[in-house]
Amino acid sequence: MIVNTFYYSNSDTCGISIFNGHLRRALSRIGVNVLDTNLRTAERIVRTPIGILHYVPGSYSSRKASNALIELLAALHDSQRLFVILHGLHSYGESRFPDGNTYPQREEHVRLVLQRAEAIIALSGSVARAYHTWRVRLGGPAMPIRLEHPGLFEPIVNRAADSGYALVGGISRTKKVYAAPGTSALFDACRRQDIRVWEHWSNVLPGANLQRSWRQTFGLVNDFAWSTLVSNARVVLCPYQTQVQSVSGLISEALSAGRCVLTTSFDLALEMRERYPALVFVEDDLKEWPYMINHLQSTSGINCTVPGWRLFASAVTSEIYSRRSLRGREEQRVPVLNRWRVRASTVQSGNSLEVTK
Repeated sequence: MIVNTFYYSNSDTCGISIFNGHLRRALSRIGVNVLDTNLRTAERIVRTPIGILHYVPGSYSSRKASNALIELLAALHDSQRLFVILHGLHSYGESRFPDGNTYPQREEHVRLVLQRAEAIIALSGSVARAYHTWRVRLGGPAMPIRLEHPGLFEPIVNRAADSGYALVGGISRTKKVYAAPGTSALFDACRRQDIRVWEHWSNVLPGANLQRSWRQTFGLVNDFAWSTLVSNARVVLCPYQTQVQSVSGLISEALSAGRCVLTTSFDLALEMRERYPALVFVEDDLKEWPYMINHLQSTSGINCTVPGWRLFASAVTSEIYSRRSLRGREEQRVPVLNRWRVRASTVQSGNSLEVTK
């Protein structure tokens, strides 16, 4: 099977580019040949029977990116099958954006996705619920399939016995800025209580004016180094500057390593707190964080069902094959998804993958 993956990225250090790279490698390990198409740089698009589109709203907010996406979706042939992975989506009519923008072009994006996608893969329950508000508004046959965002690409088996630091970082962007004003006071308070905070920002250059944390590192590191950094943390901190966030790769990675997460409140954080109350703690007042960090309990023995990348890739492949089989049995005049509503979830149970329909 040959699959073409589509995404729009300005840098190898952006989350969507990293995710696509991990998915490509995971699929190749189970025998799927993957072509890689960055819509920002591609001079031409190779047509394959199956395509996977990564849709994250922020990637397509510029006019150039929006046009590239619309042209791709509008040019698809009826014989081409498109699977869309939703990395985030706000509900229809959402107004809680920090910058005050409503991004009206996204309605056209979602309308085309509803028309062209054979299946929608939502990376969280929050995304699936947001997508449903658009489907009610715009109509369309595609029902969301929930496959949880995978955890660390290279899981660490033996973590440090007592690393002791709190990790903050990942990718700096509008929703999580590395130099946000509120974090300076947080780091000062942590230092006064002997809490070591390690900042690592993948897309921030060395020498940047970081806050007064215990340690600062920069740049895109290999998967093993990143997994070690996350797995050896006592707690992973997520001080977001928004409530509109329905997916967080960092939270999924932390949970897959059995690490506690201390975060401000946003859609995905509240969802994960409900699912993993012993690991996820939500508090908007950063002044309370040092006390909470010092009173975290041991996480040993807590089971977490965040899937690994092999399980995730296998679930995606299973959807592609199962829907091809359905398409072959159904009459061409009847869309497959008008008769089938598939809701899949993955859990890790040894080496098995359980898909519920």
